[in-house]
Formats: sequence, C-alpha cells, structure tokens
Amino acid sequence: MNTKNKKWVIIKKVLKRELGRTWFFFLFKCLLPSKSLFKNSRWGKVKNAESDFIKPYSLAATLYIKLKEKFGKERAFKIMRNIIVPVGCNQQTALLNLIDISDDEPMKRLMAFNNLMEKKGATQFNDRQYAIIP
Repeated sequence: MNTKNKKWVIIKKVLKRELGRTWFFFLFKCLLPSKSLFKNSRWGKVKNAESDFIKPYSLAATLYIKLKEKFGKERAFKIMRNIIVPVGCNQQTALLNLIDISDDEPMKRLMAFNNLMEKKGATQFNDRQYAIIP
C-alpha cells in the first residue's frame, strides 16, 4: 500500500473512532472548504512543486477547523495529532526505505536520508546551512 492510500486509511480510522458512522459525511463536508482554502492561498495561484506539496495540508487545516467547531480546541488538537503524526511517520518511512545502504553504516544512511529529504521530503523547500563544529 502506498503512502497516499495509507494516509486515507489513517484518516478514516481516526475519524471513524471519533465520529462513528458519520465520519464519511464529516470528511466529505471538509473536502470542499479545503479546496477553497487552497485556491485562496498563495500556493493555489501557481502550479509548481511547492504548491503540489502544500495542497494536502489544506485538508488538514479544514479538518482541524471543523473538529474544533464540533469538539473544541483541546479535543480537535488531539484528534489531529492522531492523524498527522502517523501520516508523517509513514511518509518518512517510505523515504527511508528508498535508501539502499546497510544498517551497518548508520552515519552514511543518515546522511543519505538527509539528502533525500532535501530532494523529496518535507524539507525540500527549506534553505539550509551546515557548519562544521570542531
């Protein structure tokens, strides 16, 4: 199962646990506002890698807003944490699994993962500076 499918499985599982049978309707009610939220953002006005990367986060924002209206800030935050943390971990694991370096060389594996994150992962749009500390 790819990471996009896993994301939807996680969302369904958490929402179903919190909302029962109405989880699907709740999710459906969040999809339209999330599209609108994205279109009205600065990323919705351009078509590039950065906007493609940001687009799914509009659903996360909309889910939080709707959950906050239904349950309040504290519970909405906990529910979203139960969605975002596993989804993020799955994305990182998928990238880590692309690295073909044995576990016997942990520093090389870490550096390869760091380089891959800069190309395909969550940090691909960040500017970084590395300093060697003696």
